[in-house]
Amino acid sequence: MSIIIAQTKPTIDIFEAFDIDDYNFHSGFDTLKYGATGKVTVQVNYADFFNFLPGSPPIIADQWEHYKGVAIEHDLGYFPDFSGYVLDALDPITFGHNAVQAPFVLAFIAFGVLLSVFVDDEKLYFSVYIRNSSNSGTVDIEFSWRLFKNDLEL
Repeated sequence: MSIIIAQTKPTIDIFEAFDIDDYNFHSGFDTLKYGATGKVTVQVNYADFFNFLPGSPPIIADQWEHYKGVAIEHDLGYFPDFSGYVLDALDPITFGHNAVQAPFVLAFIAFGVLLSVFVDDEKLYFSVYIRNSSNSGTVDIEFSWRLFKNDLEL
């Protein structure tokens, strides 16, 4: 027996749905349509830190906390279904993960990264938080995103 993930349209009972047009999503078919895709780069400048955490050398080095966010306007007037992810390897940021879905969190005693995305009725937001032992240099994080269509094809 295989597992199926399905969501019917608002007025249709899932136990009475037999036509593929009755579904918003069905894992057995290509029903999840997207209306737009794109990429956005968030550049974190390590010199622009918002917090300094003194370490206790030689065990734990001094640490700096960095945050950067970028927004893209969609102007739809509602909160659309939206997904953000990072496809390219971010070593050493993600320690070998080639693709990660946001939100993504990785934390160790002296290092941490949080990649997050969220949406409101006007914009898509992409943010990067990094805690590391550097206060110089930059890192570019390229997010890919998909904005899914609603039932009215808007």
